[in-house]
Amino acid sequence: MLLVLAAALAKIPVRAADTSPVSGSVDIASDYRFRGLTQTNGDPALQGGIEFASASGFYTGAWGSNISWLSDGQDSVSSSVELDGYAGFRGSWGDAVSYDFGVQYYWYPGSFPSGFNDADTWEGYAALGWSILTLKYSYAFTDLFGISDSDGSGYLDLSLSQGFAEKWTFDAHVGRQYVEGASSLSYTD
Repeated sequence: MLLVLAAALAKIPVRAADTSPVSGSVDIASDYRFRGLTQTNGDPALQGGIEFASASGFYTGAWGSNISWLSDGQDSVSSSVELDGYAGFRGSWGDAVSYDFGVQYYWYPGSFPSGFNDADTWEGYAALGWSILTLKYSYAFTDLFGISDSDGSGYLDLSLSQGFAEKWTFDAHVGRQYVEGASSLSYTD
């Protein structure tokens, strides 16, 4: 019964009213993937978020998910949650060109062994969209997800999103993660 209720709640947007500046969501995903890499070792994820967006274009929000990538194979790590906070400004020029820029903090609470490099990460991002295409660049102000001496890493993301029927969208994406100071860890997804 609990599984049926959880499935019914999945992907239901939570909104106070159509004109409300506050929105949110709760999702159940078969696997949490971030930049092409699994964050839950292929297991399901329960995710949720809430956002405040003003008419001026300013927005701020919080999002969270269960994870396992920090503790997989490491009994001394007890981090199983990712909590993100973000703020930015978005808008458009005319009907076809959009922009979005802001900052995001990825927080991984838990207990870690002595000498473990903190996975918490601050990033800034800027995106420019035209029609169905969006180009976004994210820049790490801190070490990137626990990789030592990797501040200055960047991620370039090109996405396409095209609606083709009521409530149906075709999405395509290619991204390149560059890891500063450890180019062997850089990859394309």
